[in-house]
Amino acid sequence: MAKTIDKYEKYLNQMQEASIDETVECWAPEQEGDVLMGVILDIERDIGRFHSDLMTLERPNGEPIGVWISQVIRSKMKRLGVRVGDTIGLKYGGMEEVEGGNSYKRFALRLLEKGTNEVAPPFDF
Repeated sequence: MAKTIDKYEKYLNQMQEASIDETVECWAPEQEGDVLMGVILDIERDIGRFHSDLMTLERPNGEPIGVWISQVIRSKMKRLGVRVGDTIGLKYGGMEEVEGGNSYKRFALRLLEKGTNEVAPPFDF
């Protein structure tokens, strides 16, 4: 019983330190070849006025960083079956122009290590 109380006291301390307005810095690659690696901590859907999806990674230094999930990243995540707890790497490939004068950001995505979270479903939206 004492262990349970200690555990919840620890959780209470963590929650008291939590900010109501927690925001995470988002990755903004600046030049072709920029790389980001980390463990997927969370994937939030339908964020903000543009109803975007946001993935939060834990970088190797322990700091969280957000990644807005573009169609390019989304399709690669689905193909690889990544899930919360997996370690991934992203590499920015610059801008690509397509017909009609539109352009999009190119990314490479690699599943570097499967996580141990067997309960989390693979990314599928």
